[in-house]
Amino acid sequence: MDLAFVIKQQQIIQDLEKSTDFFEVFLESSVKENKSRSIGKSISWRVLASCDTILISYLITGSIAIAASIGSIEVLTKMFLYYFHERVWDRISFGRN
Repeated sequence: MDLAFVIKQQQIIQDLEKSTDFFEVFLESSVKENKSRSIGKSISWRVLASCDTILISYLITGSIAIAASIGSIEVLTKMFLYYFHERVWDRISFGRN
């Protein structure tokens, strides 16, 4: 095992023993992504997901105008939702090494 990793784990354990709030230490101990990475992931996901929404809307309605309308509304609302969802998950160390 890497010595720095072991030291970090010991520090986390000591902090947990001192802390009255386990989740405070749990959230602060994880490596964080920067905000620009979350924004980039939000945009790339929205492009893919919006194409899917427009295609499904078109298959259901048979109208490209309605499908595009649904897709354009959905792209804005879900981009904001995904960004905040990503920021919350960045604070959780679950599944990280």
